[in-house]
Amino acid sequence: MTTGANDHTKEHPSHFCLDINECTDGTDRCSRNARCINTQGSHTCSCNLGFHGDGTSCSDIDECAEGVHDCHQKAECINTRGSYRCSCLNGYHGDGKQCKGKLVIHVHLRCPIECVHCHAIKK
Repeated sequence: MTTGANDHTKEHPSHFCLDINECTDGTDRCSRNARCINTQGSHTCSCNLGFHGDGTSCSDIDECAEGVHDCHQKAECINTRGSYRCSCLNGYHGDGKQCKGKLVIHVHLRCPIECVHCHAIKK
């Protein structure tokens, strides 16, 4: 090991420090809804996307209640753990982020006088 004039690190053949990775050995105290990031001599916890908190405690963000979703105005926002989904309202179809109304065409035909059973065609 080479040391510079301002380097306070010295190599000691019989003494060395080995970083313990708390993230892989299970000693971290991160929330199950957080990721553990190993640092030299320690670790940090950061809540996953869709959750907020300090990393040791992470709560679900309700994107629907907070209005931070991109559901179509004719769709329902449904909160899920760590995310949300969109579902088009009855009478509309699409992926929930884009909803279109059903096209209904009513065609009424006049039946001739001799017709006994006439039906209107609906599509």
